[in-house]
Amino acid sequence: MRGALDAACGARRPRIAFEASAPPMVITLAKRGLGPAILAASMVSGLHAVRITDPAPHSRLAFAWRADGPHSPAARALIGLVENRVTTN
Repeated sequence: MRGALDAACGARRPRIAFEASAPPMVITLAKRGLGPAILAASMVSGLHAVRITDPAPHSRLAFAWRADGPHSPAARALIGLVENRVTTN
């Protein structure tokens, strides 16, 4: 998943605070509100998600975060930026 994200970002590099290789842990971090996650689209059940389409990844990816509850100011800013740039699913 990280390789697909890096390829999709090109020269732009996101600042990543948490990284986990096990999808269940990534989902848990997002559901607890610790930040948004990049997941396979098939794994976003119970999260608010938008499909990443530009730049077009080679894999089907979704940007997901806790569907309800508080978000940090940084998470709100990143979510707002993403919502303005990608197609909602």
